[in-house]
Amino acid sequence: MLPYVVPPSVSVSLPLLGEQHLGVFGPLVALGLVLGWRRCLRYAEVHGIEAETARRLMEVVLVVGFCVSHWVSIIFYFPHRIAEDPLVLLWIPAGLSSVGGFVGAWLGLAWFARRHALPMRRLADMLVYGLLLGFCLGRVGCAWVHDHPGRIADASAWLAVGPWPSGVYRYDLGLLELGLCIVLLAVVHLAFDWRGAAAGRLTGLVAVGYAGVRFVLDFFRATTAVGGGTPDPRYAGLTVAQYATITFALAGLWLLSSRRATTKKALAQ
Repeated sequence: MLPYVVPPSVSVSLPLLGEQHLGVFGPLVALGLVLGWRRCLRYAEVHGIEAETARRLMEVVLVVGFCVSHWVSIIFYFPHRIAEDPLVLLWIPAGLSSVGGFVGAWLGLAWFARRHALPMRRLADMLVYGLLLGFCLGRVGCAWVHDHPGRIADASAWLAVGPWPSGVYRYDLGLLELGLCIVLLAVVHLAFDWRGAAAGRLTGLVAVGYAGVRFVLDFFRATTAVGGGTPDPRYAGLTVAQYATITFALAGLWLLSSRRATTKKALAQ
């Protein structure tokens, strides 16, 4: 059993957006961005990717990724908030979806690679290499603010968190996914040959590893409203994230089975 910790937060009044709560999640995401950015540049240096190319790609991916992440969160998970205040679509901190961010990052990467005639696989590996560290810090924030409540659990259950404000114990899916991210980070940085692996292998490995566990974890999501919110919607019995992870797993398997190589010359153009 793990204690339910309430993180610190402050309220600020913003033009057009009104009263907004700012807590620990934002700073942790910002720190993750900084550290992930540095790891991407390290990967680029090792694999002969020009630093300026890497920076411009990351700028595009961050903008598109965060926008799509926010829109997926609001449209698919909290559509009632649009009816309450349509401007919520413009306030990125109001909600983020991890799988939406992955989709947005892929769209930004695909556009950038096609526009500049660069091979996507090596660039994808660079982004994933940096993403793992940044994503871990983001999940620390999720676990701390408890924004992914799971099913009710017995107080003696392993990794049960509580008591929640309602007095029950639950699984905290942000915390569970943090554990997954730490494992993936350790595998890639300590056990995987990211310097010598063929382009796409790193992305394929992480996609399959993440998708398989995340698909299972979503079955532990709360099925009833928690803390005055609404339960995550399901479509034909599955969440939006589960449908996305099926696609991630298939793409990852394809990358792992492909033998196509990427030359450093193309990336240095």
